[in-house]
Amino acid sequence: MTELERKLGYPIVFRTENCDCAFVDVDGVTVTIGIQGAYGIPSVRTYDEGLENAADARSLWEKQSRRDGGDLTKAREYTTGHLNPIVNANWRCSGAVDCPCWGEADLDRRRHRSFRKS
Repeated sequence: MTELERKLGYPIVFRTENCDCAFVDVDGVTVTIGIQGAYGIPSVRTYDEGLENAADARSLWEKQSRRDGGDLTKAREYTTGHLNPIVNANWRCSGAVDCPCWGEADLDRRRHRSFRKS
């Protein structure tokens, strides 16, 4: 968390944690910090790993959101990512857009959705 705050130049808000990682807010987008220190952006489907992209979470989210907004039906078919920028410790997102994760009862399925494609 300290590395990310140093990169951003301001303190970030720690929201919660689960057995996988800590959840923090970076400009209104959830970033996860794993046990081994890896950064994740659960709402974003594809991105490169690393501190730089964690610090750029808002920009990455906005690009995806613009694409998704053009065709929400198609966006709901993706098996990774979320349709809202905030993801909670139960791997469900929260926000105004109806995301497929809301209907996924299986925690492991929602968790899988929250990790980027390799």
